[in-house]
Amino acid sequence: MKKLTFLITSLFLSLISFAGEVTEEQALQKAQQFMQGKQFKQKNLRRAAAIGGNSFYIFNAEQNGGFVIVSADDRTEPILGYADQGNIDINKLPENTKKWLEGYEQQINALRLSSLPKVSSHRAIGGAIAPLLSCHWAQEPPFNGMCPLDGEIRCVAGCVATMMAQIMYYHKWPKTVVGPLESYTTSQGIFVPELPATTFKWDKMKYIYHYEDTGEACDAVAELMRYCGQAVKMDYTAFISGAGHFREQMKNIFGFSKTAQEITRSNFTTQDWEEIIYNELKEKRPVPYQGFVGVGHQFIVDGYDGQGLFHVNWGWGGLNDGYYALSILNNNDFLLGANGWCMGQGATIGLEPDNGENSGLLRVYSQSSFNNSTYSRTGTEDFDINVNASFGSWACKDITIDYRWVICKDGTIVKEFDPNTNVTIKNNEWLDKSDDLSLGASLDNGDYELRQMYRLGSADSWNYCDYYIDPNIILLTIDGTTLTLKYTYQLTDIYQINNVKLEGKRKTFRGMTAIVNWTNKGYNYENQFYLWDGVKGYPVGETSSYLNHNETGDVYINFPGPETAGKHTLKITSDYAGTNVLWTSEPQTFEESLPQNLTGQIDIANSEIVDDPKNPGWALTMVKGTTINATVKFKNEGEHTYNDIVCIGLRTNDDDALVKDGERKEETFMKEISLGVGEETTLTAQFTNLVKGVRYSLDADFVYVYPNQVGWVSAANMACEVEGGSYIPGDVNGDSLVNVTDIVATVNYIMEKPSDDFNKDAADLNGDGLVNVTDIVKMVSIIMAGGN
Repeated sequence: MKKLTFLITSLFLSLISFAGEVTEEQALQKAQQFMQGKQFKQKNLRRAAAIGGNSFYIFNAEQNGGFVIVSADDRTEPILGYADQGNIDINKLPENTKKWLEGYEQQINALRLSSLPKVSSHRAIGGAIAPLLSCHWAQEPPFNGMCPLDGEIRCVAGCVATMMAQIMYYHKWPKTVVGPLESYTTSQGIFVPELPATTFKWDKMKYIYHYEDTGEACDAVAELMRYCGQAVKMDYTAFISGAGHFREQMKNIFGFSKTAQEITRSNFTTQDWEEIIYNELKEKRPVPYQGFVGVGHQFIVDGYDGQGLFHVNWGWGGLNDGYYALSILNNNDFLLGANGWCMGQGATIGLEPDNGENSGLLRVYSQSSFNNSTYSRTGTEDFDINVNASFGSWACKDITIDYRWVICKDGTIVKEFDPNTNVTIKNNEWLDKSDDLSLGASLDNGDYELRQMYRLGSADSWNYCDYYIDPNIILLTIDGTTLTLKYTYQLTDIYQINNVKLEGKRKTFRGMTAIVNWTNKGYNYENQFYLWDGVKGYPVGETSSYLNHNETGDVYINFPGPETAGKHTLKITSDYAGTNVLWTSEPQTFEESLPQNLTGQIDIANSEIVDDPKNPGWALTMVKGTTINATVKFKNEGEHTYNDIVCIGLRTNDDDALVKDGERKEETFMKEISLGVGEETTLTAQFTNLVKGVRYSLDADFVYVYPNQVGWVSAANMACEVEGGSYIPGDVNGDSLVNVTDIVATVNYIMEKPSDDFNKDAADLNGDGLVNVTDIVKMVSIIMAGGN
């Protein structure tokens, strides 16, 4: 036994990596430790197919028991997201989740390009708040069952309607009659007829629906979705349905609080923003959340894990619902660029059934002004200046405050003025104040900031006033006997571009990324970037960055390659009109994307090809166990060398009625290859946690060049079904292979440290009902003979 233990230990040591990055093994340990702390029901983890390069790892728990996203760089927070149920599916992710994960990838890659030290963990705001929503609704059947038709196709419900309906179902509100709602015609000419008065049937609805469901529960939720869409005049189509604002409709049609309000991310620091969202959850109010990069999306933030991550309900039937960082690196760390959905982020707060109480936000915002920009003195005495401030409130009621002016330098208050006390701000009105200040005798020459602070009572702490549209800071410069005032919007060169790096294949139509390292010399919390190709009359890429004044970080602008080969000059601007140019590239040479043609052959271990009983004349591959180990041979049958990515993907058959909630799977394995004409290469991919009786489609795809675009085309595909229940002798962990990991698992079992997925029957190779060293000897023989 000692010899065997030493052998296993040596094998483990040979796998240890001393690189600075987090290895897959280390990430798995972090995920397991995290799951133990969170008391996940299912603790056996398998890595999902690759996404995000090597920026992070996604581990799925068996039996759809959740997932954990672990950073591959130890300078970030270790856990980027998780859920305690379901699995994350990689291939064809919903656009919102894809954008969020792309944001993680971008920011972690930025760390690797920098020399930044390890950052502290994400600041926890408060204790954990379990997800408020139990429903997991979507836009397709049965939810769109009463939406209008677009030709012969039923329109999707729309993300705004899905968000509204889920929040209304959470509150079971309204309880009284709604309607009638007037008819209208969409932008595409679809007539949406009038809806009669109705009372929503909350008792008939349920938390989880399946695609093929029918009956009164489906009718009830479809009716709710239709009324939500009609209320906001949803612009219905068969493939995407959009709407703008919904707050007034929630108030006036559905009876929600009159003090609900929309707030925008650009008015707040990251710390303030997250505290506002957290406080909404603490008051048991799910938060409608929005953002866009190219396309927009409405989803719901409904929980908090107590460690800096917020729970997101994406509105896709539970797909990828889980805990995510609203920003990987907050303003106290190294903010390196925008996440997905980074432009125009906003939230609706105070959204709850109207009970007559005020749910307004007890915060004050302000705007500053001055009449004279220059003041003089004869010596070193004080300057006597006059400044103005207009105060407003998010409180949705009259409030009384104290306010004062302060002078700051490099983030530190260097002078405080006496407060003005018991000042009342009327609801929906501005309070205008003008103050005479004496300053300067105790200050050195230099640049300062003149700001306002407020408190709600004498016992309350002082807080800086929030921005309203523009920064409320007056810039103050003392130079001997002269004092000068300036508005922040008068600053020029607020974008300090330190470096721009272009990444990606320089080929026509192929996606690329511009990595911009920049310093915010201005005071806006949100700054926009637009990337232009010289031959286009509009920006081809856009994003936003959130950095504090004088912060430096990276922002990523994704954009498609040009339509024509040759030299292209790129530029980055701060405005959509393209007039304020921040950077211009040297001419960049782009090659033409050449036509490609790959063929493929798929083989699956431990499988048998049979006639498909459901589809006569078609073949079906039956796989033993619940794991598919695929081997794919790609061959270049085209006329050009193939230097690109190939993809091996597995997905459930959407038409299979046996597929239940949480059992759908879409995973991909991607790898970049180089194949000369006529050459071949072989790749392998493993897909675990499959469900007995469910049909899967296994595809091997390559990048194909269409006219004016590129896309995926299948080189080979196969219909599969796993038998489940059966096992391979020696395969104690159920991965359809017999190798050293099975030996390790068996040793642990003998030493009374079994894993949850250990299969004792598969380990008992001599059939004596025991698992001991004689079985390990047989297992070694299987491996030496070539295993499976």
